[in-house]
Amino acid sequence: MEYKRYLEKSDTMKQEQKELIEMLLKSGKVQIDQLSVGDHNTMNHYSKEMHGETKAPHFPLNKPEEEGRRLYELLMLEHFMARDTELDCWLYTMGYSTQQPVEWKPIGWLKNVQLAQELLRGIHGNLIETKELTVQGMTDLAEQCFVKDGKPLKLAKYKAEQSWDSDVLQKFFRPNPTS
Repeated sequence: MEYKRYLEKSDTMKQEQKELIEMLLKSGKVQIDQLSVGDHNTMNHYSKEMHGETKAPHFPLNKPEEEGRRLYELLMLEHFMARDTELDCWLYTMGYSTQQPVEWKPIGWLKNVQLAQELLRGIHGNLIETKELTVQGMTDLAEQCFVKDGKPLKLAKYKAEQSWDSDVLQKFFRPNPTS
């Protein structure tokens, strides 16, 4: 397997790091081409998570960072999030990056809770389908990761509602829908 060859490349890597990499690669959370020997940022993040040292809440690493950047730009342009929402905080919190920002703060959500639900299902729906993330887990994380009107955001029960804002999200997550 490729991960065995990867692990053999580094004599300096600690046994704990090798076990962590093997676990991540086997789980599919990280692909072999996402790692390089000495990828200390990724290693430090997962090592801290395994030992309960990560302080800021965040969704599981799930999608490419470039997608997160494009979605951030769209949400800022369409006024879904507070103007002071930093890109690095957004990427980390939503599971697009392992780099925890020095000064983390929850994402200020400006739209209704239904749209927050649609956003999270668009980003993490694949994890819900594979049961790597439960709807309750997503709800609990949303309450830690988002604020609305200065209070933790509580997701409502999901119901499909069509609106201009909903269309914006649907076009992002399904740019070429098949009818």
